[in-house]
Formats: sequence, C-alpha cells, structure tokens
Amino acid sequence: MSIIGANAKLSKQINRELVLKIIYNRRPISRANIANITGLTPASISKIIDEFIDIGLVYEIRKDVSNYGRKPVLIDINSESYHIVGIYIARKSISGIITNLNADIKKKIIYEKSKLSDKKLLDNVNDLISKLLDSSKTDKNKILGIGMAVPGPINANKGEILNSEISEEPPYNWKKVPLTESVSKKFGLPVFADNCSNTSALGESWFGNGMNYKNFVLFSFGEGVGSGLILKNRLYRGEDDIIGEIGHTTIYADGPRCECGNYGCMELYVKNHTILKKYNELAKKYPNSKLAKSNIKKIEDIYNFSEESDPIYIEIIDHLTKYLGIGTVNLINTLNPEAVIIGTNEIGDIKMDAVINKIRKIVKNRAYSVVRDKVRIIPSKLGNNAQLVGSICLVLRDFFKLESYRSLHSLKERQAI
Repeated sequence: MSIIGANAKLSKQINRELVLKIIYNRRPISRANIANITGLTPASISKIIDEFIDIGLVYEIRKDVSNYGRKPVLIDINSESYHIVGIYIARKSISGIITNLNADIKKKIIYEKSKLSDKKLLDNVNDLISKLLDSSKTDKNKILGIGMAVPGPINANKGEILNSEISEEPPYNWKKVPLTESVSKKFGLPVFADNCSNTSALGESWFGNGMNYKNFVLFSFGEGVGSGLILKNRLYRGEDDIIGEIGHTTIYADGPRCECGNYGCMELYVKNHTILKKYNELAKKYPNSKLAKSNIKKIEDIYNFSEESDPIYIEIIDHLTKYLGIGTVNLINTLNPEAVIIGTNEIGDIKMDAVINKIRKIVKNRAYSVVRDKVRIIPSKLGNNAQLVGSICLVLRDFFKLESYRSLHSLKERQAI
C-alpha cells in the first residue's frame, strides 16, 4: 500500500500524523521504511522522529540481526509515556476511559443517564473525567489530551453540539453545548470532539480492522445508524460536518416520520427499539420458540442467542440484515470503498458472523457488478469500545495542531524542571 506524504511547509501537521500512524501500523519500523512508505525525504522523517523522541512519544530499538554491517535502528511507540482520556456521550449513557498510547484501557467508568439538560450534561462529563483521573491515580502532567465522541450534529472545529431543531427529549434538543470549551477550561488540557460515527471510523483506522485500508466506511447500528468515511487515510468531513448519516436516508418514501424530520429513514427499521418490538411480536407468533421462552432483558440477548436455527432469531437477523444490506449496497455503489466495516453503537459485544454473512450475500446479489467482488465486508475489531477508542484517536491525530504541539513541548520542559 502506497501512502503519499507532502513536503510543503504547511503540511507539517499532516506529515506528523501520517508518520505516527505508520509507526502504529508497522512497528517496529526503520526511518528508511517510513520514508519509502510516505514518500517524504529521509531528512524530513528524521526531523519528525527526533521530535517524537524528544517528547517521549517513540523510542529507538537497536537490533543485531546479522554478524556484519550496521545494526538497524527501529522505531516503536513509547506506550507508557503518556495517557489519553476518551469520553463517549451516547443516548443512554456517558462512558469514559483512560488509556496508554497503545489504546490499552487502564480504567473505564460508565454513567447511566436519562434526560440531561445542557448544564447537567456538562456537569456529568466533567465529573466523570475527574473520577477517571482520581481513581486511576494518573498524573495529570502525563495526560496528552481528552477526546470526546458525541451524537450529532456537532461542529467539530468548535467542539460544540449544535441545535438539531428537533423538539424531542435529550440528546436531540441540546442547544449549542460548548463541550470542548467547558472541559478544557476545567482541566487545562487539549480537548477534541467529533461525531461518534466519525470517531468509530478513526478507531478502526488506527487500531482496528481499518488499519490496512486507505478507503473504507464504518457502518454501525444500534440505538441509531451511522457511518464514518475514511478517504486516503483521512476522515472525510463534508462541507458542514454532516457526513455519513446513512441512517437518515430514505428506505420507504411514505414511511413513518423519523426524529430527524425525514420520513421512512433506515434507522426506524433497525434501531434497538424496533428490534425489541419485533421480538415481542414474534414471541407471540412462535410461543414455543426457545428464544420466546428465554428471559430477554436486553438487545444483546437476542443477537447472542446460541441456537441460530430458532425461528425468531432467523426472522430478526433477516429483518436486520435486509436493511443493513441495502445500506451497505448504497454505500458501495456511491463511494466505491475498499472495505465496509460493520460495527455497533450502544450494544454490548455481540456475535457478528450471521449478520456479516447475510450482508455479504445481499452485496453479492445487488451491488454494482464492477465493485461487488472487490469490496470487503468485515466486522469491527473494536466492538462496543469503538467510539471510546476512536475518541482517543482524536487526540493522537489533532494534538499535532500547532498550539497543542507547542503545549506538549512546554509540558516536557515543565517535567524537566
């Protein structure tokens, strides 16, 4: 896979991100190999690597692989040098993690929530971050930054949840919540926020099944339906940060009204509430089914049912994949990605084999012939941690912005005093 870098002065931020991502994906790796992959000059690579070493992001490994010649120097991630806080504001919960630079989760806390006002949302987020820092005993000076995955619509540049213009219960009626401003002011750290579908795509790109693809779509289902798009190894945002709302594309023109204001949206037919409602209907249709007689308390109990020959299980998976399959075909025909990664949101870890296999069959039967045999349909590697792991990737990606990178150098200077 060839990844082309840019040597222009204004591309320093992009090049730093690119080099760090190459190290993550290919580590340990030599400077020469990084230069070959990126197309950047050896001098540019050495300068970037020296900066990374200076601030403790990476370290050198000297390996004696032969009895003659120079010993190659390889670069690897210095995983315990810094930590990152990740926050996922979902529809029914707020969760947070602290990880090292390898995305290994050191501490995780979940707040179950119901209807939160704008102010209570900010209070809960700040309280959760405080508890993460206190309970993990993490030195604040070793926190690289805070990333936040949130429901859209969001202005990612300002880190602000926008007014969705829907007169519904939260999270749909929050009015311009200044997330990053509030959190950064309280903790004095760089803070970045983005739509949860985008963060899931970033997570798969850095640490999941998207690592080997430069063009892919992350397609998730659960409490909602969304997608994040990685093009040429970078997140595609759209003109107004409104991209990947595949759940709000019309399946039935005369269907019921969706919370977004549209009619017949895909999300209406596959979200958790609909699946649970369908289960209750099928339990009456098949009263002797083992799934009907099971103590179903949550959506995961259905998807993880052990007997896949059960009639209720079959009908639910057929129903789910019918719509997800149509969505996948539309994504493939429109975007021509290398891969579509199927993930979840606000669902615990579930069996994905039956879902993936049925979506693959629909794609084979319905997608445009030129692309259907090339595109890969694969499950998410990160499972129900995709949004959280993706939120820390916001920090890894965005702290190379000039002000954040300068603050990291200042941090190293403070630590040396």
